[in-house]
Amino acid sequence: MYKVLLVDDESLFTDYLAHLLVWEEWGCTLCGTASDGETAWEMILRHRPDVLFLDINIPPPDGLELCRRLREKKIPCEVIIVSAHSDFAFTKKAIRYDVVDYLLKPFDREELIQALTSYLGRVADGRARLLRRCLQGQDTLPVPCVMAVMHTGEQPGTAFLTRVCGEFEKQTGSCWGVLDGRD
Repeated sequence: MYKVLLVDDESLFTDYLAHLLVWEEWGCTLCGTASDGETAWEMILRHRPDVLFLDINIPPPDGLELCRRLREKKIPCEVIIVSAHSDFAFTKKAIRYDVVDYLLKPFDREELIQALTSYLGRVADGRARLLRRCLQGQDTLPVPCVMAVMHTGEQPGTAFLTRVCGEFEKQTGSCWGVLDGRD
C-alpha cells in the first residue's frame, strides 16, 4: 500500500479529500493529515509517505518550502499540489520541484483520480527503471531482494525481483530501501 499524507490548512478540505475516494481501492492508505508546514514536515519524517497532497498556502513552512526540503533531503515522496492559486508563478516554482501534478481548487473526484493515476504510473515507471538498472549492474538491489538472494540462493531476474518486492511491500508497505554500502 502506498502511504498518502494530506496537507491543507482548511480541515474541511482535508476531510473532503480523505473521503472523496476509497483510498484502499487504489492501493493507498492515509497515514495522516496536517494543517501547517511544521506538523507536515514532522509527519513526513515519521511516516515517510509515498505521496503528498499539498496545499501551497499553509502556515510556515509553506508548501513550496516543503517541496524544496523534500528534494534537498532526497526524501522519496511524490507531491501533488492542491491549491486555489492559478498564478503561473506558483505553478512554475512547483515544476522546479518536480511535482507530479497541480490540482486547482475546487476539483472533482475525476481530477483527483487522474492525478493519482499519474502518480501510480510514475511509481511503476520508476520501479521498472530500477529493476532494469539492477539487472544491468548499474544500480543496487532493494534490501529485501538482497536478503532473499542471500537466503534462497535464487538468481535476481526480473520475475524474482518483482515477486520479492511485491511480497515485502505487502508486509511492510515499502520495498525501496537499498543496500549499497553507503551511509
